[in-house]
Amino acid sequence: MGDAWRALTAATRATELDPLWPEAWVTLGRAQLNFGEPDSAILSFDKALAIKPNHDDAKADRETAARLVKKRGQLHTSGLSANKRRFTVGENSEMSAEDEEKGEETVVQCG
Repeated sequence: MGDAWRALTAATRATELDPLWPEAWVTLGRAQLNFGEPDSAILSFDKALAIKPNHDDAKADRETAARLVKKRGQLHTSGLSANKRRFTVGENSEMSAEDEEKGEETVVQCG
């Protein structure tokens, strides 16, 4: 967590020193993603895009953060217990009827 925290504080400082520098906001957004804060990252990418609307990295990184937020929402509403959500890694997870009764999940990775 040390490196992620240092990156987050350095990027925050960069946005304070030059709030009109889009790269500072993109860097902050990436640091927020690495720190597990996709909602905050979206706000940072939005600030970068407000300054420079055609910033390709900000657009792509914002889409990544939005997908993470959407995936988190799907996991929260899927009915899986917190423990099961923690171990669901891929998009291709399957649960047999027998495993479901026992509360066990088999994760299948493709590709």
